[in-house]
Amino acid sequence: RTRAATLDGPPYDHDSDNNETRATLMRAHTTLVAARRFLKYSYVTAFAVRNDARFLAMFESHQSALEILTERLNQLTETNLQSKFELHGNIGMANHFKATEFYRSSVASYMERI
Repeated sequence: RTRAATLDGPPYDHDSDNNETRATLMRAHTTLVAARRFLKYSYVTAFAVRNDARFLAMFESHQSALEILTERLNQLTETNLQSKFELHGNIGMANHFKATEFYRSSVASYMERI
């Protein structure tokens, strides 16, 4: 196994984290595609329920939250990981993937909620 020491933490085991990193990114991208598709059809739903003001207000609130979470997840997946590693080291990378998984999970939860 390849081990590289960094200034901000213990030696980093790249091999063991590669599979989890890939899996996190794949789940994030899969969730992004599903969320974009979901949002696309949610506008039609919002139009269809426009006469029920109470339901529409709740629906639009959830829809708005999903849009914000989806955009943040998108930003995380587009991050230049090489630059992040150079600036923040192993701890920054670990935090980035934790945030990516958090937003992925949040997006998935909102899609279920709506």
